[in-house]
Amino acid sequence: MDTGVRAEHDQFFSGQVERIHDRFDSEGDFNDTCDSGYDPCPGFCPIQAAGVHGTLSGHGTAVAGMVGALDVGAAKGALIKDLRVFDCKGYSQASLVIDAINDVADHASAHGSTAVLNMSFGYHESVDQVGSMESAIRDLPSRVLPIASAGNDNADASTQVPARMSEVLTVGSSTIDDSRAGHSNWGAAIDLFAPGEDVEVLWDSSDSATIRSSGTSFAAPLVAGVAAIHIDAVGVDVFANDVRTAIMGNVTESVLSNLSGSPNKLLYQWHRPDDDGGGDDGSDPPSCPYQDEDGQWVMCP
Repeated sequence: MDTGVRAEHDQFFSGQVERIHDRFDSEGDFNDTCDSGYDPCPGFCPIQAAGVHGTLSGHGTAVAGMVGALDVGAAKGALIKDLRVFDCKGYSQASLVIDAINDVADHASAHGSTAVLNMSFGYHESVDQVGSMESAIRDLPSRVLPIASAGNDNADASTQVPARMSEVLTVGSSTIDDSRAGHSNWGAAIDLFAPGEDVEVLWDSSDSATIRSSGTSFAAPLVAGVAAIHIDAVGVDVFANDVRTAIMGNVTESVLSNLSGSPNKLLYQWHRPDDDGGGDDGSDPPSCPYQDEDGQWVMCP
């Protein structure tokens, strides 16, 4: 759930990214939005009128890439459901986010398989309708695991929604030296940390663009990718709480510094089990996606 994903990026496979919700779609409020004179990003309305369904900033592409891109993704080839909710300034009314969360619930219920909802955004607790947003997240089906970024204010994450919610797996940002990143929020609301300082991310300026950036927005989808690896390994009918337990049960403890009251837990990324790879000698199994006997790429379920 973000600003949209550049599905044509060469780090995604054809068909890997599917847009299932679009605040700006012509079948939603796109026509009303543009006809009213509000262009959510410079040039967005004329581009949409021409039938091109792009992104509103590189943020959504970057976040999706951390989940499932070929080079930088945690779960390479994982299927990505794109919900375009935020504009190029990262803004969206809370009510529209709630609509998107409800769409996630409906989509998950219709398909029946376990899914991960990455929320690399935050609203201050004083914003109208955050209580309703929390209710929508609590009402997600039991096979949807919600994951949120802790926020980038170097402040207590307990003032941010959805980061403050106990039902959400909240992720802070760490550095290459295993310290809490200076931008990362902190506190007891955080569940674990993942790399988020000066990381390589995909960008939407071209089909091959990457940049280096920092933020808890990029730490959270790494956890989402590890969740996808676990779901792929144990089966798509696993419950979200079981996925959460597996992630938290495998964290690396007591290696982080500068925590400011945060838990000393760092994401551990294990390899995807594969019956056709790895062995008793301790060698790693091939990562997913992989090439089959005919040379065709196979994506993670």
